[in-house]
Amino acid sequence: MSMTTRSPKANRAGPGSQRRAQAAHKHLANRDTIASPDDWEAWLKYLSVRKDCAPLTALLPHNASDPLCWPLADEWPGSDSQRLVKKLLRLDSRAKSSNGELARQLERWLDTVLNRNSEPTLGIECLAWCHALPLLAQTLPSAPWHQLLDQLIQIAEQASGIDLLKDPLSRQLLAGELPLSLAYVLPEIDACHQLAESAGQVLSRDIVELLDGEGLLQARYLHLMRPLLACWTRSACIERARTPRVLDGDARTQLEWMVRQTLRLTRHDGSQVFSTQAAGAWCAGLMKGALDVAGDGDDQLIAAHVLPGHPLKAKEAAPQSDPTVSSEWAETAVLRRDWQRKTDQLAVTYADQVFRCELNCGPESIWTGACNPVVSVAGRALDFRGDWIEVCSLTDEYMDYLELEILLSDGRVLQRQLVLARQDRFLFMADALLGQKSEAIEYQWTLPLSPTVKFQPAEETREGFLIGKRRLGRVLPLALPEWRSQRDSGRLEATADGLCHSLRCTGRRLFAPLFIDLDPQRAKNRLTWRQLTVAEDLQRVDRDVAVGYRIQVGSRQWLVYRSLGPTGNRSILGQNFSTQYVIARFAPGGLSQKLVEIE
Repeated sequence: MSMTTRSPKANRAGPGSQRRAQAAHKHLANRDTIASPDDWEAWLKYLSVRKDCAPLTALLPHNASDPLCWPLADEWPGSDSQRLVKKLLRLDSRAKSSNGELARQLERWLDTVLNRNSEPTLGIECLAWCHALPLLAQTLPSAPWHQLLDQLIQIAEQASGIDLLKDPLSRQLLAGELPLSLAYVLPEIDACHQLAESAGQVLSRDIVELLDGEGLLQARYLHLMRPLLACWTRSACIERARTPRVLDGDARTQLEWMVRQTLRLTRHDGSQVFSTQAAGAWCAGLMKGALDVAGDGDDQLIAAHVLPGHPLKAKEAAPQSDPTVSSEWAETAVLRRDWQRKTDQLAVTYADQVFRCELNCGPESIWTGACNPVVSVAGRALDFRGDWIEVCSLTDEYMDYLELEILLSDGRVLQRQLVLARQDRFLFMADALLGQKSEAIEYQWTLPLSPTVKFQPAEETREGFLIGKRRLGRVLPLALPEWRSQRDSGRLEATADGLCHSLRCTGRRLFAPLFIDLDPQRAKNRLTWRQLTVAEDLQRVDRDVAVGYRIQVGSRQWLVYRSLGPTGNRSILGQNFSTQYVIARFAPGGLSQKLVEIE
């Protein structure tokens, strides 16, 4: 898949932002005439009439409320820290009754802050105190105000030592957004003004370092995607309201792409895929802010189709850009039928030897979580060696295809193939275990079903229904005989851990395919599947050399062929294949139309 280069939107700031930037520039050009905090009375008078530094909420679209409370960790909502931050964001210098309590809170905070580890919660608290500094000067004595300012500057200066790869969010908040905010809130103070350059360097360098070149985070940091987007959105709003700008062009371009990737990784309810925490929750203010700061016309159109409550004009055309993404660097892929909220979507990550996937169909998540296979050969459990690597990814109008592989401890290779059919609405998932020595193989793969989804097996045959609030799909274990009365070599069953697919065989190789029909309109249609004979030179080949299957649901029929050994010119159902892998649709007249073909 190719992606066009997006240019940074250097002139996105509106008239209000431009006026504020011009006013700030005028002030900075005449800094010698500005009152100093050393002359407290003159400083207070100056702050009371200063007009060029708008509060944080005014920099964001629609005066977004509580922007510092945008997605964070699970323990954040309702915490003392969140209550403090909201209080500071809503601070009113005329509300004298609460000033005494606020002074005591500041004293307690200053007493403990030096003993705290760098963490996102500390970063948000520092930002809240920072943005409250002008109003706090009207309500606090000189000494605690200066102590708070000095402490925030010290934290900002020391935060550049935070390891980016170990704690990227804390680093962005404390070494990027905090010094930038100090430079914006109090540009008249040299120590704050000088922080802007270092803040710009940290943000610019780290944004490029953390994203894959097209706005996607590495999989191990995916749970931080929305908190990081929140940090960078606020920083971009502050940055465009000041002169000179501090973010470089590459960082702005990456932030623009990150907005698009955030839309790709969004569920029907607006939350982020793989998310079970507040950090990935739906946040309308964040998405409005991100779209305003870094989104373009295509992003706005996609948002209208993808996000809950987003305005969609009558007869507005569907977005033309590809909804699918696959990034080997980020170890992440999204297979998606289209940009509609109700679409079928399979999200995949494979960092640190752990394969995770999530299947969403409309408003329901069918499964989500880690799902590595368990493989034993001759009674020996095999471990993973090395990492999952991307072998191939393809997308077109008919399907999205992703193939991964990983090396096992006895030298065998496990290949995993995923196909999401866009028009035919099925998901094909298969593992191929490849080796050279014939031995007893036991294989098991468990899909972690969501708590609201159950698997209901058929009574006489081996398929079953996935059922949530309605019937969501049917699962066909193609390597098993269709009828339960036939001798089996495995199981498809619900367990405490999810939907478990297991197989047993003796051979050099094994193929474990699942066909999942995702079209609820076919739920009542009769279905059947057959394991087919594959021939080469008029001789039947063993099942550890090549396999084939025929699936029929109602009037629709598909053919699956997979070569497990060296490829050859082989025939199946009158069709000849010399490739490794084919999925085809039977067209009228019996001829097949290839949906996927891998050489």
